[in-house]
Amino acid sequence: MQSGQQDPPANEQSASAGSGGGRPKGRSGLRWGAATLSYVVVVLALLVVVNVIGSKLTTTWDLTSTHSLTLSQASKNILAKLKQNVTIYAFEIPGTSTGRQVQTLLEQYKRYGNGHVSYQMVDPDANPALADHFKITTAGEIVVLAGQNTQTVQPSDLQSYDSAGNPVFNGEAAITNAILRAGTPVQLTVDFVTGNGEPDISQGRLPDAVQALKDQGYNVGSISLLTGSGVPANVSALIIASPQNDLSPVEIKVLQNYAAAGGHILFLLDPLVKPLTNLDNLLLSWGVTPQNDLVADASGTNHFQTDPFTLIPNYVASSITDPLQQANLPSVLPGAQGLTIGKPSAYTVTPILTTSSGTSGGQPTSWGITDVKNLQSTGGAYQAGDIKGPL
Repeated sequence: MQSGQQDPPANEQSASAGSGGGRPKGRSGLRWGAATLSYVVVVLALLVVVNVIGSKLTTTWDLTSTHSLTLSQASKNILAKLKQNVTIYAFEIPGTSTGRQVQTLLEQYKRYGNGHVSYQMVDPDANPALADHFKITTAGEIVVLAGQNTQTVQPSDLQSYDSAGNPVFNGEAAITNAILRAGTPVQLTVDFVTGNGEPDISQGRLPDAVQALKDQGYNVGSISLLTGSGVPANVSALIIASPQNDLSPVEIKVLQNYAAAGGHILFLLDPLVKPLTNLDNLLLSWGVTPQNDLVADASGTNHFQTDPFTLIPNYVASSITDPLQQANLPSVLPGAQGLTIGKPSAYTVTPILTTSSGTSGGQPTSWGITDVKNLQSTGGAYQAGDIKGPL
């Protein structure tokens, strides 16, 4: 998309998983890496980031719909909260199938826009003045105008591809994001922290997570904290994803200052990683301590298929999880460690995910495995010294 300012023409807690009993039936969840991390980022972390810094956009959304020409509830929620008028110009050649699809979809935006959304189908050949005004170069471009701000949707943005590689009309995500961007001219930035063995955002499947954030209207980049120069003022959130080495005292100080100034930080910490003492102490000062365990849940409903290490945790009511609960969207965590929650006076700690709390055969249905070195021999079954759930 391209953005700019134009006037129209005068006439215009860490986590869980489960399946009955006290002994895991599989260990497929032991295969972790960048692919797993990107999955967690896309499925859960993205929603957390969007919610935490999305107060400036007034909503949290998940732009998926089973019908390409009807709006998802998320888009309807966004339209219901519009505070200014939005005009959409679709520069389409009359009679094309894509043009008909776009018009059908724009009717939905108008219907649910509470009087704030209007649209106009424009033949660029019959109205070259309007096309020139918005610098239209290709038939099929869509311009979203909100106040003095515009966003241009390219024809390629209206398509996605199915598993067989066939193009599928998917105009909703592009148009809704254009409405959000036009209504929020100051673009927010999310930076991934580097320098401690984190996967590169351009490798593996992390680009999927990066693209998902960009699709929601965010700038995405990387940042090193080793210089000690602090976090730029335009960075709305930091993501520390799968560090393999401990953070230095310089980096810890930067994070402390950033958080004290109101910054937002999302930590995605792998299980089975060597102790990260400085990072653990930082989290402890904020009331959260990683347990350095591997969580298993065998409750029957809190794990994926037969793998007790791939958790489907219970949601705890919060502004982050409530939309997921209402939409009946589970979170899936392929490998997680538990968190111990303290009670520091300066902070309020709110868990958002928990494991099951039951027992089976006298043993807990969820537990944190502390002796991961002998995981092969124990099979992950609950042992003396493990941490009893719920976690």
